[in-house]
Amino acid sequence: MKKTLLLSASLAAAYVGAMPEITNLTMNQNADRIVTVAYHLSEPAIVTMEFYTNGVKLANAAVRTVEGEINKLVSAGDKTIRWWPYKDTENGAKVPNGEVKITAWPTNSPPLFMVLNLSANTDNLRFYPSEEALPFAVTDDAFKTDYLLMKRVYAAGREWRMGSPSTEADREGSTSVLAEEAHLVTLTEDYYMGVYEVTERQYYLVVGSYIGTYADGVLCPANSMSPNTLRGTMTAGGDYDWPLKGHAVHSNSIIQKFRNKTGGHVLFDLPTEAQWEYMARAGSPFRFGIPDESASASTNVAWNSNWPNNQGGQNGHVHVVGLLQPNNWGFYDTLGNVGEWCLDWQAPINSSASVTDPVGPDSFVNLDNNGKGIRVARGSGYYWNQKYTRCAARSMGWAPDQGRNNHGFRLWASATIK
Repeated sequence: MKKTLLLSASLAAAYVGAMPEITNLTMNQNADRIVTVAYHLSEPAIVTMEFYTNGVKLANAAVRTVEGEINKLVSAGDKTIRWWPYKDTENGAKVPNGEVKITAWPTNSPPLFMVLNLSANTDNLRFYPSEEALPFAVTDDAFKTDYLLMKRVYAAGREWRMGSPSTEADREGSTSVLAEEAHLVTLTEDYYMGVYEVTERQYYLVVGSYIGTYADGVLCPANSMSPNTLRGTMTAGGDYDWPLKGHAVHSNSIIQKFRNKTGGHVLFDLPTEAQWEYMARAGSPFRFGIPDESASASTNVAWNSNWPNNQGGQNGHVHVVGLLQPNNWGFYDTLGNVGEWCLDWQAPINSSASVTDPVGPDSFVNLDNNGKGIRVARGSGYYWNQKYTRCAARSMGWAPDQGRNNHGFRLWASATIK
């Protein structure tokens, strides 16, 4: 449970309850019109704040010039926040009948959005409770370049249908090595997922070099890296093998470099197949996640070979992220553009039995033409048609040491902030 305080500018108050607790909350505005908010936090928490005047909440755009312990992970103790309203509002003088609302989010139940400033190496992690509170619009190029935008997926305790029903067009049947038999899945934890596939620019800011092809520029998804490059050697039984070694990754891996950017506060990784499909479906039973199930409709949400050949198919290329329609939960390019690496070893899903938190087999089952085990990639890419750009399609994986320009990645992160 998150704890909130609503305080009149002329009063001090305390809210006592389950941890974390906010006490000794005060707010005042001095002769220079600077608003100072002070409070005491009992336990580490993520703190967000809203201002009101005459009972009306101020738009977040009107409260930008703020410094102090806000929208971030805050340690326990006495804290101070300052706001310069005359820099943010037109009349910008006094804050009549002002109130402040402080919210302390437990570290295992953070706000809806997490933003990582990739251009900074310290104090670069911020949290926001709503889209309106973000420092930029979701579609702003800032979230495709210097900032990584992650959105919380509320999955804990949710039972849902993974795979495809027997009536779905283009599905793989139960006898296929790529079987996608419909079955019930329960996930026990919330998690964050990247609103966009990681772009070339974001990759560069973390790794220090570009990789793959980006026909339309650095706003395209980073591609051509292998699972081994992302996490470390993933041969069955190896030091960084999922699921036997859990979320362990090599100290010089790409995933570890993203973790390092947060100072170790965020556990980044790739998603499991189940976590990926739950995010991609966004509560939809339809094969493309939209009600129109015609083959041509896939181009509303996916760059694939159904587009003319200068955009998809054998003559196609990767595209700038976020240009097509997002899914119901606001995630872009979940289908098409590039296939997205997942953690699981690829194996047929040919059972209808219910499962909880599936992680895939302990070792490889399917083999490529060179006798190597296959890791799963989901969502397909610009090269493939609507059969493969379905929410349930599972046929786009390669061996862990192989990268393709038709493959990229979308980051998963634990919803427990350390």
